[in-house]
Amino acid sequence: MKINNIQINGFGNLENKEIKLEKGINLMNEKNEKGKSTFIKFISGMFYGISKNKNGKSISDYEKYTPWNAKDFSGRLEYELDDKSKFIIFRDFNKKKMQIMNEKGQDISGEYDVDKTSGSKFFYEQTKMDEELFENTLMIKQGETKLDSKQQNILIQKITNLVSTGNDNISYQKAKEKINKKLVEEIGSERTTNRPINILNDKIKEVDKKTNKIKEYKNTLEENEKNKKRIEKEIEENTKKLEIYKSMKLKLDSLEDEREKLKVNIDMKNEQKKELEILNNQLREILKEENKISKKKNKSMFFLCLFLIIVGIMFFFINYLGKNIILIVGALIIAIGAITTIYDFIKKNMDKKKIVKSKEDLMVKINTIRETVDKLSNEIKSKEQKIDVQKQIEMENMQREYTTGILKEDSNGVLNISYDRIVMEICEKEDKISEAKINLNTVNFEKNRIEKEIKNIGDIEKERKEIDEKRKEIESLEKSIKLAQMCLEDAYEKFKENLGPNLKNNISNTVEKISSGKYNNIYLNDKNELLLELKNGQVIPVDRLSMGTIDQIFLALRFNILKETIKENMPIILDEVFAYYDDERLENVLKFLNREYKDNQIIILSCSNREKDILNKLKIEYNQIKI
Repeated sequence: MKINNIQINGFGNLENKEIKLEKGINLMNEKNEKGKSTFIKFISGMFYGISKNKNGKSISDYEKYTPWNAKDFSGRLEYELDDKSKFIIFRDFNKKKMQIMNEKGQDISGEYDVDKTSGSKFFYEQTKMDEELFENTLMIKQGETKLDSKQQNILIQKITNLVSTGNDNISYQKAKEKINKKLVEEIGSERTTNRPINILNDKIKEVDKKTNKIKEYKNTLEENEKNKKRIEKEIEENTKKLEIYKSMKLKLDSLEDEREKLKVNIDMKNEQKKELEILNNQLREILKEENKISKKKNKSMFFLCLFLIIVGIMFFFINYLGKNIILIVGALIIAIGAITTIYDFIKKNMDKKKIVKSKEDLMVKINTIRETVDKLSNEIKSKEQKIDVQKQIEMENMQREYTTGILKEDSNGVLNISYDRIVMEICEKEDKISEAKINLNTVNFEKNRIEKEIKNIGDIEKERKEIDEKRKEIESLEKSIKLAQMCLEDAYEKFKENLGPNLKNNISNTVEKISSGKYNNIYLNDKNELLLELKNGQVIPVDRLSMGTIDQIFLALRFNILKETIKENMPIILDEVFAYYDDERLENVLKFLNREYKDNQIIILSCSNREKDILNKLKIEYNQIKI
């Protein structure tokens, strides 16, 4: 496979970049932080997409590589496979939109399976290489040439799959997981829930419980019937008592209603009394005014008589003593006073007549109201007496019921019954009846259920037999699955014993070539740890070697895994992997790559010119690329 052209519209700190790659070695010399690592992540993202899942990281790859400045989070990549078929990928990472076209420009996206999580599986179907293997073999970064135990196990498993089955996707681990899953899903265990064995065990417990319950029900059915009769009798008795209490309350309420109606007459009587009081006050005022006018009238009469006597005396003296001017004037003055007194007397007499008339009218009204008040008082008194007599009769009847009749047992030592007691008893009886009816429904339901269960004893026994047969089938299946599990483990252990020498020889040959024969024998033990044999025969763990030597060893492992696991000649991406190499080691590995991997496209990313200088020195052709 070869990547021909890359177009980055926006990805991390890269935007509007177009990079053409060639077969063989492609070299990118850029300073740190210029986007080399972003560039290789873009390649992986184009093939497999960018995840929004953090997977334990502080931020997701989607957040990390969202363009810094560009609005367009997308790109285009052209590549061709070893069979010369060419393809074009376009991805819009924002919209999770992916389009793959053939060399004729036809959209063939629909020809590949789609995973709900990872999207289209086109690249896996073309190369049989998933994202994890791609990044663990092809994309080698500084400090990552050394595989951790997890990565080693994944890659060794891929080799195992390929050698044993011809398909790197058929793995022991997955087969083991499937068997375990089958064991859990189709059988279950004591630690699982809702699995067949758990469901059967639960059913057995349930059936046994039903069987035991039926035995208990047969013994309790008679007691159930007794409870039913007792509750029915309780309801009947309380219903009778409730009717009596309600009848009592109804009669007392009726008498109280009659007494309530009297309030209208009482209110009317009180209003009449108030009005009578007002009229009496008015009468008292009229009598006071009448008395005052009578006194003034008498006084006017006195002065009138006095003036008339004086006038008579004055005229007498005038006739006998002569017309004396003084006497004449005095007589006239006295006469005027007499006339004034006469007018006042007449006025007072008229006022008195008016007051007498008002007094007479008021007296008539007062007498009428007094008669009305007396009538209302008599009516109210008569009706109250009747109500009191009727109430006394009713209370005596109630008392007899409460002391000697059906209600006697409710007295609880209380000798007298009252209205409040009646209301309280009505509430209690209604509550008891309601509770008893609920209990009766429960008893009837339980009785019906018990009778039904007793009738179904045959079905329960049949069900238990079927469950026992099903359990035997599951136990047989469990034995078969566990046997398959044991056979798989035995086969895998034997296979690992056969795999080691072949892998060791391949890695040893590679190490010998890139180390100029300094190291020529590599061992892979059962723990997937590499041991190195020196020329003097000493075997040591590779961890004891220098960082440069370790990088060589593990780079050899990567290359051999690449050959063993992938049929397609995939690109090899080396990002700052030669930092610990001296010039001699670097020269050896570049020679090795140029010689052994001519059919692979190799992309080397470096912040120095060492690779460039050595390639020029060795006269190895390469394609210089820029970001």
